[in-house]
Amino acid sequence: MEGRAYYILLRIKNRGIGEILFNIGGEIDTTTIIRLNGKHAIGIFKNLISLLSKQGAAVPVRITDREKVYSIREDLGPIIGAYMLLLRRARNYAKWHSFLEELLDEKYPGVASVLTGFLEMAIEFSKTRNTSMKMKRYETTLSPIVLDIFSTSLKHFVNRLISISRRKHTL
Repeated sequence: MEGRAYYILLRIKNRGIGEILFNIGGEIDTTTIIRLNGKHAIGIFKNLISLLSKQGAAVPVRITDREKVYSIREDLGPIIGAYMLLLRRARNYAKWHSFLEELLDEKYPGVASVLTGFLEMAIEFSKTRNTSMKMKRYETTLSPIVLDIFSTSLKHFVNRLISISRRKHTL
């Protein structure tokens, strides 16, 4: 997924409900890959930007009262996309945030490329599924069915990874 620009943005809707979008593309033409919304979206976004800022990986592009857009460093873009997959229908956001923090601190060597692969597979599978099944166009590149499949698989992978890592204290 080299040579692409990655953006994460927060839109604040009515009643203070947030919507997070993970986009890939250029400044003019981007594609929304994953969309998360709900009452926890604003807190998730703030925590993510704080973590990325510590890594020097988030650059503000446009900040208004209703929308905050950040560019994500190219090497971390796919990892953040996979992280967004983890957050889909998650109950314990702090757990996944801790995992991302440990991943960025290089506690899990080699796992970043696996997460990139998960995101790439999800995008490719969604493309073939949408074309072969003549499915309606979704507001995101990844259809809800594909999001559910890959989110569940990725959660299982990360849970096992954390469990094994804690037992052995290293991978």
